[in-house]
Amino acid sequence: MKEDIKMEYKEIIGLLEFTNGKYRNIDILKDIIFILTLLMNDTFDRTATNKYKKIMEKYEKSELNTLKIIMHKIVSLYEENEISDILGEIFEAVGGNYRLLDNRYFTPMSIARVMASSLNLEEIRNREFTTIYDAECSNGVMLLGVAKYLKEKGIDYKEKMYAYAEETDIICAYITYIQLTLYDIPGRIVLLNKNRDKVCIELYTIRHYLKNWNEKLKDNREKMRLDLKNNKKR
Repeated sequence: MKEDIKMEYKEIIGLLEFTNGKYRNIDILKDIIFILTLLMNDTFDRTATNKYKKIMEKYEKSELNTLKIIMHKIVSLYEENEISDILGEIFEAVGGNYRLLDNRYFTPMSIARVMASSLNLEEIRNREFTTIYDAECSNGVMLLGVAKYLKEKGIDYKEKMYAYAEETDIICAYITYIQLTLYDIPGRIVLLNKNRDKVCIELYTIRHYLKNWNEKLKDNREKMRLDLKNNKKR
């Protein structure tokens, strides 16, 4: 385990040992990511409950309590901390340098925050909302960096930004979905196939549904869309 891992992360990582080697820690964490995604999407995906039960059946009854404790601790971190790449950092600590399908790695939050500072705040303030587009969202940290920066500048990111993320790695897409949802960021996460020419899964954050973003997006052609990595208007 890396020495610079936060203490609250170490507690969670230690709890992943609960199967005593029956399952690898990284595979347990992947199950947790799938379960959290399915639970958060349960209201809007009628198949989610069955998928959730199928994963949970892998574990003994005595193990399920610990699994639920870990999930509760992860969710609690989002309630207790400022906008951070919590799940991305935990995943990287457990899995080492998690190699994605196209050999990318997780971006540090510090870099995401610096890149976000190049945004034109005046334009964002003056528009109803701005769609922030990340074509290779990885763990969603670039979008979190924008939300963090807007909040620091007194801009309500929950109303002024809409996150649009694409990814070819299902774990990364799910991490992004969880993090955006838990920070109450309206957004759409699209999982593409490796060739990026087919949509495999589409997920919308809970705020997208609760605040009726479908209606706001109908007139999306007149709203500004920023390509986060290229910092270009579309």
